[in-house]
Amino acid sequence: MGATVSASIGPMGGELASPDGSVVVSVPPGAFSSPQTVSLTPIQNKAHGAKGGAWRIEPHGVEALQPITLRFRVDNGELDGSALELLAIATQSADGRWQRLRNVQRDEASSTVSVQTTHFSDWAVIAGEQLRPARATITVGQSLDLKLVSCPVGATDGLRDQPLHACSETAIIAGEVQGWSVNGVPGGSSQLGGIERLTAPGTPVEGSGRARYTAPAAPPPGHTVAVSATYRPLLPDAPTYTLLSHVEVVERPTCDWLHAVHEIDFDIEMEYVFSASSGGASLSMDQRGRITGRMQRVFDNDLVGTWHGTTTQGLVSLNDSASEGIRTARLFGSGAPAIGSGVYSNDFSGAQLVVDYQRCTYSVTAKMAVVAGSGEVNDVPHATTAGSFTRGEANVIRVQQLSGEALMPPRPEADPVGTYAPGGLEGGRLFAEGFATPGNAGEARVRWQLTPR
Repeated sequence: MGATVSASIGPMGGELASPDGSVVVSVPPGAFSSPQTVSLTPIQNKAHGAKGGAWRIEPHGVEALQPITLRFRVDNGELDGSALELLAIATQSADGRWQRLRNVQRDEASSTVSVQTTHFSDWAVIAGEQLRPARATITVGQSLDLKLVSCPVGATDGLRDQPLHACSETAIIAGEVQGWSVNGVPGGSSQLGGIERLTAPGTPVEGSGRARYTAPAAPPPGHTVAVSATYRPLLPDAPTYTLLSHVEVVERPTCDWLHAVHEIDFDIEMEYVFSASSGGASLSMDQRGRITGRMQRVFDNDLVGTWHGTTTQGLVSLNDSASEGIRTARLFGSGAPAIGSGVYSNDFSGAQLVVDYQRCTYSVTAKMAVVAGSGEVNDVPHATTAGSFTRGEANVIRVQQLSGEALMPPRPEADPVGTYAPGGLEGGRLFAEGFATPGNAGEARVRWQLTPR
């Protein structure tokens, strides 16, 4: 995600900091028996419960003789939806698994979290509990669903670092979520908007980790409100936390200006990684890419407008494998976005936008494909869908702004809120063959930017 910085640190110790000071590596005297080149490289934070940035700290494989301190600074934006006391630090092991470190130190005065270690690898700041979404923009009268999620840890013997599991909706235990407020007003008000608890089937209202905020009929003072959940874990002497989500409320826009738009540029990213075993078989998927291009208007009337376009601009990669017994199938490729033909005409890279003029909402669908093959003799690589997503019923919040980013679950079935359809070797295996359930299949990271010309 950026340039690497490095420094030579010897037996006398020393420090290395990132250019912006967001991470500092402090090596005490005696940690190294000989000079070592220590480096910091910013990377994407892909740990469960990610909060803020992540770093690759090298050299790997070197065991320090004294504990080294890693200190991460957390800015206000990274605290949205969580609290400093709930933040932790995770490291990624050689097999790709993330582990949450024990004995993390937190300093409110400097807004930092730190940990001591004797080895280097990939490191990230995470949150154990979060209120999602941490920030959102909605129109007057619109509703927004919020939920408290957690990143549970696996079994541990109490001494080693704890393995992280995928973030999921927090276990709903009566009393953990004690109340919901808007700008500190329990339940909200007519001027600020209202907040009501939601429950899962068979769950008591007072234990709900979900709520729905409904914006007022006119923007509130300052246009932004703080929707909060008061949370207290059911543990001895546990403190009470207030987790905030900042919601901007804007006037309901008009979509009439889109009637005059004939071309729309698109910039879209997708990434999904999954690996699991079931019944002696295994499935591994690594699908990612970025595509850019232009959509042309293909239909427009008083009710709906549609734009569509394909592209070969960008970079797409696919690296999937499926094993059963002694047989392993692979499908891999990397390069420019592909547009298939003939029997592969449904494998293409592009995007489609549909605007509902009456409701002033839009739906965006995008697909990325790449020339891929198995690597086996006589197998001719061909255009292959690496992944696609659909985001429906999104609000046109502002003129010239049709964009967003989200974590989307892979789809056992379509959902207008947003779902990701894995490509490659998936072919129905993900859910049909028991590799995953909607709860443990993880999420795809997607981003879309649609710019009318």
